[in-house]
This record gives sequence, C-alpha cells and structure tokens, in this order.
Amino acid sequence: MRVAAHAARRRLGVLHLDRSPWQKPFTMADLRLADALAANVSAGIESAQLFRKQRDLFLNTITILAQAVELRDQYTGGHTQRVSAYALLLAERLALSPADIELIRLGTPLHDIGKIGIDDAILRKPDRLTPEEFEQMKLHTVKGDEIIQTIPDLEPIRPSSARTTSAGTGRGIPTAWGRGDPPVGPSGGLADAFDAMTSDRPYRKGMPLADAFVEIKKMSGSQFDPAIATLFWRCRTRSWRR
Repeated sequence: MRVAAHAARRRLGVLHLDRSPWQKPFTMADLRLADALAANVSAGIESAQLFRKQRDLFLNTITILAQAVELRDQYTGGHTQRVSAYALLLAERLALSPADIELIRLGTPLHDIGKIGIDDAILRKPDRLTPEEFEQMKLHTVKGDEIIQTIPDLEPIRPSSARTTSAGTGRGIPTAWGRGDPPVGPSGGLADAFDAMTSDRPYRKGMPLADAFVEIKKMSGSQFDPAIATLFWRCRTRSWRR
C-alpha cells in the first residue's frame, strides 16, 4: 500500500507499506492510520526544511555583515576566517558544549562588525594610530554590540561577537558583557590577538608564528586565560595555513 505524503502546500513523497502473502490484507482502518502517519511525517519533513532554510539565511546574514567590514578595512583581508578557525580549534580543545561551539561559529565572524562605525581616516590609516585614535578604534566592540542588538535573532551570539576582541587581550577594550557570560569570549579574544600579531600592517611586518606562540605563553595569566593559553601553546606543532 502506498500513501502520498503531503505537506500543507505540496507533495513530498510516498509512504510505502507492505505485507507478505500470508498476512491479512490492509483494511480501511489501516489506510486511515497510514494516511495520518504520512501527514505527520510530511509535516515533520517540511518543518525540518524550513528550519534549515532559516538557519542558512541566518548564516548568510552573518557572512554578509562580516564581509561588509572587510570591504571597508583593507588591512583585515582573511582576518575573520582565520580568527574563526583559531577560536573553533580552541573551543574543540576546551571540550566546550556543542551549543557554545555553535555560538563561537556564529558570533566570532562578527567580532569586528562595529568597525563599520569607525571613521575611514582612522580605520584606513596606513600609519600607527595615535593614542587618541586608538581610543576611538577601541569603541568598535561597543558599536558592534549595538548593531547586533538591532537584530533579535542574533541575540544568542552577542557574548562571542562582543567579547572576542576584549576578552583575551587585556587592553581595556570596552565590552557590553561581563561576569557570568558563556565561556565563548576568551578563546575568540586569544584568536583575535594571535592573528593581529602575525598579520602584516603597512607600518610593521607580521610576527613569525613561532614568536607569536611564545608571546601568547608569556601573557598567560595576565592578558590571557591560563588554561586557554596553554591549550593554544600545545597547538603550535600543528600545520598552520595563512
């Protein structure tokens, strides 16, 4: 017996039920039961499809926002992808929960979104920033958090996006989050600092990876969480691509 599986608007497939020759034929009651089963299965399939589409749209929104920042800041090409990769590596080594890993996956790409609100004269300055300009640049974390707050669906990722730059660097960068946050900021903060150390700027050459790992180790306990810094130090022997 075959029963069409319909969603609210379209046919999704066919539910096939069979019996051996020595079993009794299907009755009308069996048919009604199969029809109800097909309706429930099709509703579940459609719900899963809608959820996947919604998640894809959510991820596309994050990607577009992150790309918008990199289009403005010519010196951060590839920065978002690298920081995300480093943060996810640390999250896995820390054995964070799948929920926290997902927060890092979604939130870390937006850690610099607030740079959209930074003046071009500062953001694209080819020379080292003055102390005053650096104070303005530091505000990008708060500006980014304000942007994310305007999108209700992004609320869960605020801890990882707003704190990535501030949580691990110890440089006094303001943040809208404090004690009791999910443990997603520190790994992103270290990842952001590591990439900043090893990336070229017009006024300086990026630090060799080996030297950057040494710096991370030196700052363990002061600017970086010791447990996270230790785990990252142990990653120094793996193959790194930039």
